Amino acid sequence: MNRIGALLFSATFLVASAGAEEIAINFGFDSGVTNWNELALATADLPDLIYLDDGASSGIGLVTDDTLAFGGINSAGTTTPGGAAAAAGFVNGVTNDSLFGNTAPFGPGVFPEAILTFTGLKANATYKFTFFASRMNVGDNRETTYSLVGATSEILNLDPANNTDNVAVSGQLSADGSGEIVLNVEPGANNNNGFGFYYLGGLIISETIIPEPGSLGLLGLAGLALLGRRKR
Repeated sequence: MNRIGALLFSATFLVASAGAEEIAINFGFDSGVTNWNELALATADLPDLIYLDDGASSGIGLVTDDTLAFGGINSAGTTTPGGAAAAAGFVNGVTNDSLFGNTAPFGPGVFPEAILTFTGLKANATYKFTFFASRMNVGDNRETTYSLVGATSEILNLDPANNTDNVAVSGQLSADGSGEIVLNVEPGANNNNGFGFYYLGGLIISETIIPEPGSLGLLGLAGLALLGRRKR
């Protein structure tokens, strides 16, 4: 790539990534990690999630379904996240526990799926979801499916069994006409645990603002001007 191409590529990247923010949510006991949103009660709501970098209000809410929810907290996750999990920003305090559900009777009952709705999402933004869950010292498959439904949809799978490194990452999703994306969490097709245990330990949402058409036009003009100067 020549110098002009590199400069134009860099400028395009800067405009496209302008406004990117992260929202981090811990599912389980309070992590004690700065600017992580905490959800310790399976039917609790978080009306205004904060951004990870500065703790500012995002205007985005998390609403849990009171009838289709997790059953409890498991505290047997990894304390030493690595690989893609660490690179994504998951740390001990988040990775060592999770909310869980089950499809066969266990403890207080049966919790076959959990539904969470993200509200107040921006029409001029896309959202990438990165999931982590861990249940150490087990010998079976506890694959968990994360289904995301907005204007666009995606289905992801992650096996929390003895997981220290792996995450499940969505593409860039858009909210529906009501500004919402719905998350459904349940056992995956490969889950062979007798109770159908499934888990959600942590979630990082990356919000990327879509550049206005005018800003892209200005970028193009700047590129043409730069090219003209180079030719002269």
